[in-house]
Amino acid sequence: MEVNKYAFRKFRDSLAKYGYPMNVMLEIFMRQYVLGKILLDEENVLFFREYVGEKELLRTTVNREVRDRYFTFCRENGMATRIPIIVFMQEYSEGKFVPELRKVAEN
Repeated sequence: MEVNKYAFRKFRDSLAKYGYPMNVMLEIFMRQYVLGKILLDEENVLFFREYVGEKELLRTTVNREVRDRYFTFCRENGMATRIPIIVFMQEYSEGKFVPELRKVAEN
């Protein structure tokens, strides 16, 4: 999947600062986006839908079931799968999202 080079690099640098793995953060986004728990800035969606510029290949593995559900959701809603991811990357790197990572309690 190709994503905006600038948004991708900002996102990657933001994650590195806190030591969060990219695949985990993308899975969290995909799950919450499909469930309607994350709403994206409409102006950013429109901007990146029309944006023509340098792109970079996103090379990270995510859970196949999560990815397939996300891709299906995007297609059913007439959205290119890369657009919400790019907008999430942009907004996350601007500090608009603070992920809540919790350890699962052991029984």
